[in-house]
Amino acid sequence: AEEQVRVLTEAARRYAEVYRSHRVQAIAFPTVPITAPPIRPGGPKEPLGELMTIKGKQVEEAKVIAQNLFIAPRVGAPALTIPVGLSQRLPVGLELDALPGHDRVLLGLGVAVEAVIGLLPPPSLS
Repeated sequence: AEEQVRVLTEAARRYAEVYRSHRVQAIAFPTVPITAPPIRPGGPKEPLGELMTIKGKQVEEAKVIAQNLFIAPRVGAPALTIPVGLSQRLPVGLELDALPGHDRVLLGLGVAVEAVIGLLPPPSLS
């Protein structure tokens, strides 16, 4: 347990240093780094989703999907996902992360991004 606390404390320090050294209020990146996988009748064949090849390696979908969503909650930072477009008729999200305690700033940025992007059409389920 002590080692985990040490690792998370160091991660939080590095996370905050990125914001301070670059003088940014938030970091934006794709919520999920791949196009949404299709819903398969009967569910996925593998426990963590279908296997896919990325950079020559077989990886389960869930491990790819979760990679961008991993750090903020571990360092107590707020994160916000906003739908910003469609790819293959499925929504694409933009994630904004901020420093712990900067929830109000993050929500304001989210409102501003949504105002610029406007409403997206609902995804087609057919």
